[in-house]
Amino acid sequence: MAQAAIAGTGQDASQAQPQQAAPGSLFGVPKYSTQRRFVLDNGNQALAAVPIGGSQVNVPTTRLDQLDIVQGIKVAVQYAGTWTNTGGGLAVSKFFPSNIVQQITFKLQAAYNTFNLTGPLASIIQAFRPMWGSRQLGPVFPDAFSQLGSNNPTFGAAFNATYNIDIPFAVKFDEYFDLTAQGDPTRKVYDAIVSPMYMAAQARVVVPTITLAPQLATGDLLGSPVSRPGTDVTSTYTAGAFACEMARDAYWTANSPAANPPQYPWIYTRDYFTQPTAGQAKVGCLIQNTGVSVGQVMSLFGFVWDPQANAGLGAVVPMSSISSFEIVTGGSLQNIQMTPQQLTDKMRSQFGVNFLEDVNFPSGIFVFDWAMNPDGGYLSNADCINTYLVNGVQLNITFKAGSVPSATSTVYLGVEALKLATS
Repeated sequence: MAQAAIAGTGQDASQAQPQQAAPGSLFGVPKYSTQRRFVLDNGNQALAAVPIGGSQVNVPTTRLDQLDIVQGIKVAVQYAGTWTNTGGGLAVSKFFPSNIVQQITFKLQAAYNTFNLTGPLASIIQAFRPMWGSRQLGPVFPDAFSQLGSNNPTFGAAFNATYNIDIPFAVKFDEYFDLTAQGDPTRKVYDAIVSPMYMAAQARVVVPTITLAPQLATGDLLGSPVSRPGTDVTSTYTAGAFACEMARDAYWTANSPAANPPQYPWIYTRDYFTQPTAGQAKVGCLIQNTGVSVGQVMSLFGFVWDPQANAGLGAVVPMSSISSFEIVTGGSLQNIQMTPQQLTDKMRSQFGVNFLEDVNFPSGIFVFDWAMNPDGGYLSNADCINTYLVNGVQLNITFKAGSVPSATSTVYLGVEALKLATS
């Protein structure tokens, strides 16, 4: 007699098919997960350029390797140059050495720049959100690229230094809420990497851009590491040399999708825009409609630059000239209103007790961070401002009476965000 079906399944237990592991379900599991690797990018492991005093120079980069699942690039820089102060007017920028580099752009996705920042803005976010060790408590000692003013050149002597620049493609959250396009949370995930790039994708042809600044400008301490007044016509920059190599912090691509890092519909980006102050006592920086910041805003960071300050060489508008910072949503709902003293205290508390002192940022640098928990302990997107749902997200900066910067001043605002992937 034939055996009856077990539990009404209609088939013998020996005929049941094993359930296939879901993509990403074995990532991080010993023995089964793909493994992390840190290797040089083949076409970009020996790049060189000759920086010059009077104009920008592009580093001759080439296409990134279409290998691995990459969560970030480290750019290791070796730099040399000599400034002579024969005209007696040379001044070193408060952003030195970060503004040796004018701008860096990596575009891995059709709609958005993965990374698009000036040298100074890149140094600011690298100080408070480095690729490695981003949850460190207590004193923070970042790479020399973010230790502004700590190793300035001596005029007339050869200057040599090394720097490491972070280009993250993803960020690791301790707590991550996976959202739909409508902002509905579908699940909560712990220790989520959002979202590493599968470089083997057919359309993933990426040629990064690294532009070196003029190394000796006239009247511009923002766009150049060293500048001079127009009356100085004899000081020089010579013996410039720039070399770098790119290495990728990545994972092998496993044969089984279950062993690879899981993918989320959001990508990590660092971008920026500028907003002229037009001489107003209160300047508003609308986050939407800038082409850079639609999505879950993790942080805003930047400064106000007054090119007419400092005898025409330019300077960051200091905290002593600012009355308040304000974040509003919906055009009028006040989410944050802080004095510079309160904001500086929050930055110190979140990012390490010596954040401002060790990094030596110029007074006037500001950071609003919604991803780092207020106690500095973990990263989450729970409190990020979702600009898909909330309109009129704006940063307002009010200057003190009598300290309004010149009409040519500009806000440089960096935006760290998660954006919906479209390709």
